[in-house]
Amino acid sequence: MPIKAYSKKNFVPVKGEKLGKLSSLPIIIVGLFVIVGLLFLAVPRAQTCQGELTDVLQIPFSSRVAATTSHTTRFTTHSPVPADGKISIVFPAGFDLSAVLFDAWEGFDGAQSLSVNGQTVTITRSGGTIADVGSKYIRLSNIVNISTPGNGYKVTVKTEQGDGTIIETGLSKDFYIGGGEPISSPWDWPTHGRNYQRTGRTDASGPVYPTLKWRTSIPDVRIGSSIGKDGIIYVTANRETEPQKYKLYAVNPDGTIKWNATIPKADYPTEGYVEDAWGYSFPEIDPDGFIYVANQQPDTYFTKVNPDTGEIVWQTAPPQINCWGVLGSMVLLNDGQDDILLGAMHDPWPSRQLNALKLDTGAVKWQRNIGYNSRGYTAGVTSVSLGLDGTIYVTEKEEDDGSGYLHAYNPDGSLKWEILFSDGGASGFYNTQSVGPDGTIYSPRYNPATYDGVLYALNPDGTIKWTFDIGAKTRTTPTIDDNGLIYLGDYDGILHALRDDGTQATELWTYDAGAPFSGYPGHNGVLLTGNGLIVGQVVLTGQPESQRIFALDKSGNFKWSYQANKGDRSYMPVLDKEGTLYFLEEDSLTAFRLWTLSVETDASVYKPGDSMIITVASSMLKKDPLSSSDNQVQAVMPTGEKIILSYSGTNGEGNSIWTGTYTVPLEAIPGDYTATVEAIAYRVQTDTPTNFDSLPSDFNNTGISVTFPYTIVPLNQSPEARNLSVDAPNPTDYCCSAFPPVRMRWEFFDPDEGDSQSAFQIQISTVSDFSTIEVDTEKIASSSEQYVFAEPGKRLSFNQIYYWRLKVWDTNDASSDWTYGDSFTTPLHAYPFPEFSWNPSSPQMGQVIQLCSTYEEGVCATDESICYDVNQNPVSCSGGTFLWTIPSDAVFTDGTDQNSENPRIILFSSDITLEITDVDGYGPCSVTHTINTALPIP
Repeated sequence: MPIKAYSKKNFVPVKGEKLGKLSSLPIIIVGLFVIVGLLFLAVPRAQTCQGELTDVLQIPFSSRVAATTSHTTRFTTHSPVPADGKISIVFPAGFDLSAVLFDAWEGFDGAQSLSVNGQTVTITRSGGTIADVGSKYIRLSNIVNISTPGNGYKVTVKTEQGDGTIIETGLSKDFYIGGGEPISSPWDWPTHGRNYQRTGRTDASGPVYPTLKWRTSIPDVRIGSSIGKDGIIYVTANRETEPQKYKLYAVNPDGTIKWNATIPKADYPTEGYVEDAWGYSFPEIDPDGFIYVANQQPDTYFTKVNPDTGEIVWQTAPPQINCWGVLGSMVLLNDGQDDILLGAMHDPWPSRQLNALKLDTGAVKWQRNIGYNSRGYTAGVTSVSLGLDGTIYVTEKEEDDGSGYLHAYNPDGSLKWEILFSDGGASGFYNTQSVGPDGTIYSPRYNPATYDGVLYALNPDGTIKWTFDIGAKTRTTPTIDDNGLIYLGDYDGILHALRDDGTQATELWTYDAGAPFSGYPGHNGVLLTGNGLIVGQVVLTGQPESQRIFALDKSGNFKWSYQANKGDRSYMPVLDKEGTLYFLEEDSLTAFRLWTLSVETDASVYKPGDSMIITVASSMLKKDPLSSSDNQVQAVMPTGEKIILSYSGTNGEGNSIWTGTYTVPLEAIPGDYTATVEAIAYRVQTDTPTNFDSLPSDFNNTGISVTFPYTIVPLNQSPEARNLSVDAPNPTDYCCSAFPPVRMRWEFFDPDEGDSQSAFQIQISTVSDFSTIEVDTEKIASSSEQYVFAEPGKRLSFNQIYYWRLKVWDTNDASSDWTYGDSFTTPLHAYPFPEFSWNPSSPQMGQVIQLCSTYEEGVCATDESICYDVNQNPVSCSGGTFLWTIPSDAVFTDGTDQNSENPRIILFSSDITLEITDVDGYGPCSVTHTINTALPIP
């Protein structure tokens, strides 16, 4: 297929008068043909000279300044190139060729080698055959573009003999290097396909299953919607009753209308609103939130609208020849100098125009005449898309033979390349091309005679990577993900999932949607969500026609669908960052959110005969306003019994509340159970079957479900005592105690929810069979889960092995069986009883004080501290471990220290503490006294 550039200047002047009315066009056209014919006869035709290459084009993959990119050089030879010949390409100064690599060629065979000398790249052939005359190209990669923008760059191409003798030479047409950059808006869905590559992809998560959030009436919805500042949804619509009006609606995220504006004449407000106006453009939203639309008839007006008030900021009617206006999408682009709005006007002949308007004023910066040129005329152009480098892509269809063009323009409006799809007459009037992450352009076409569809994948230089036969007419735009997967719907209702393998497309799966993807004008057939959903919309034919929106997973498996009320065209849904899905029905904007169910019961454990109160919260509304019946919720119990839940209002989170009561059968067997709550909604179908016994009109037995557990227990089950233990002896409890204060612990458990411990009983024995009982607490009414044997009559002895068992009672006075704890042994004897005295009893400051704890002849007259032997007899603590703690300003004296049994100290006034651990290691036990000192007598 030929790729070429226009050879004549065909910018439409911004200023000047329009051509006459359509009725005078035939005379004008005949006159033009006569003049052209006379000029053709009078002027000698240019001859192709031997030695001259023709049709020389230089096409950078990326036209950005300083970008590292590939360049394709196209040319036509008129003399053969020998098998050992050379092709040299001379680049302008400023292009960095230091790392240039050979990528591909066409028109040559064999091997090749590459050399660089200054700005000249030479490809030397080897091992091939003579290259005959004809169209050829060479693609080089790793070229760094010049850093100075401009549109006058050229390359020189030479073919040479093996010895360097020049065969032919040619100079390329001007090519563009500049600063084009698509304008990125921060809003959730600012344009058709969400971005100007028209990929239809978002990172936001879509509803795994959908439920109606709200539906807002918008009469005669026709085109599409976008999401802008503050989550406002903008919808373009036509009112087709007389008089016709083209309108823009602003809808708040809660479904209320913020404002609606009728797009007026350019001289608004002087002459009021335009009558009989209509249009087919999407709302385009800039980073500041302003909205741009264009009507289609009677004249084309590009309009900028204030997002806060709906007032017109500016309105421009570009010079035109009875154009029908913009059909589909426009784009916002920074061309290196200005922010501009680009829109293509179409139908009827002879004017097909690409218009560039300044965003701030609406002034026309340039126009490109697409249709009326040396080829004749065309039937129309459609939406505009952008490459990541700012290259502008526009689809065009020929009116006479059905063939079509894809045009690539630079940001300054100059032609980069164009390709004619002429095999079989491939029409692309209703299709918009999309651009993949690597710059590949995906352009669907179809034969208007046979309706056979073809998807073309093109490199950024306009060369064809591969084609794929769709098999049916397609009017949708391909949706592209980050992994090279392409999704395209056709008129037979088949969604194709294709993988771009570089040289061919591999079909991964297809899904039969059951109705045509009749996107108009050029909608994406589906959108891709961040959580892996593929959401599309098709038209169900019949009387009346209606729409169906559906979702698949990434493998093409059906997830859900919703049949809209009516509509004769499919419109691409849009998704906001909160996960709300908006789509257009014939006369309304509808919002879907994630369908949720959550269940609570009044308890988790039930006895036979108990009533279980089931409460369900759902994001589902009580009913769809279009339905005469409520949505349905039921609980399916393990027995198969179905409890229909009734709507009881909404909660603070805006969810609907549904309640019902289940009575546990008296014959229910104790155990753990799982029940299921199911919900179905008006016209929603999912991949989850439900079990409703009867269905209202337009309901089906699929929806969503959630399970909940519960336990059935016998009536008043016996409690248990678990985790019985005895605390190890410790000084805190045992010091200064004449009996072992044994502390026992346990945990109360009752399978009856709500039951707690009401009493316990502990028995102690010295024999494991409990044939004799040493101590019996008898039944003690208490909820405490521990007990210390300290009461008179319930005390234990030292140096004894004991066995113990426990019984507990619940609040219904049901008792457990005896639960046996591990045996335990009490200490050999009692812990120390530390004590000390001091002499003098009323010391003066600085006086030596004798501390006495044990008997010491001539020093301490008695044992103040008492320890015990294994027979429980009191004995002296002498020989144990002593530790005295005195204040920091006191000192030990006369050879004594902190470990002496009876130390001597000098202090002023403070507390003295004695700790004793006896010879068997029991302790430490401590005692503290305060010794007050007096000032010495003068």
